[in-house]
Amino acid sequence: MIHLAGVAEFETADSTKQRLYPGDILVAEDLTGHGHIARSIGEEFRLSLAIPLPGQ
Repeated sequence: MIHLAGVAEFETADSTKQRLYPGDILVAEDLTGHGHIARSIGEEFRLSLAIPLPGQ
């Protein structure tokens, strides 16, 4: 995922949190089980581009 606008926070099943800012790239590998939680931070609109990877 390429984060384009706003600030997002992703929380994984082990409670690790990572904030994404415009221009950041996230490769989500938690495709089974609990997965992750995504939330917006602040009032700005959040926009991301998701690109599926082969084998995912």
